Amino acid sequence: MFRRRDEQLEMRLQNALDSGCSVWVVGDIHGHLDAFENLLEQLELAPGDHVLCLGDLIDRGQDSAGVVRRVRQSENIHTIMGNHEWFAPRVVRPRVRGSRWQHHRR
Repeated sequence: MFRRRDEQLEMRLQNALDSGCSVWVVGDIHGHLDAFENLLEQLELAPGDHVLCLGDLIDRGQDSAGVVRRVRQSENIHTIMGNHEWFAPRVVRPRVRGSRWQHHRR
C-alpha cells in the first residue's frame, strides 16, 4: 500500500548506527502524548540518537495533534505512515464511507 522509500532517512539512520548511536523504534502511539513524552524521557536520548515511529501516531488518544507537533519539533524523530495516517484524510472525503475507517479501528 505504501511504496515510497526515503533513502536519505535510511542512510541517516544507518550512519547513526555505524557511529555508535542508538535508533529506537516505536509503534502505535495513537495520540497518547503523555505516554510518548514519558517514553522519550526514559530513553535518555543522547545527541545523535534517533527515534523511528512506525506509524499510527494519531487516533484514539486525547492529543493526536500534540503527538504530531512533538514529532515535528525534533530532527531526530522520524515517522513512517501508518494505516491511521493513511485513512484520516480520506475519511473527510465523501467517496470513502466512515464504516471503512471504523473497520480498521478494531
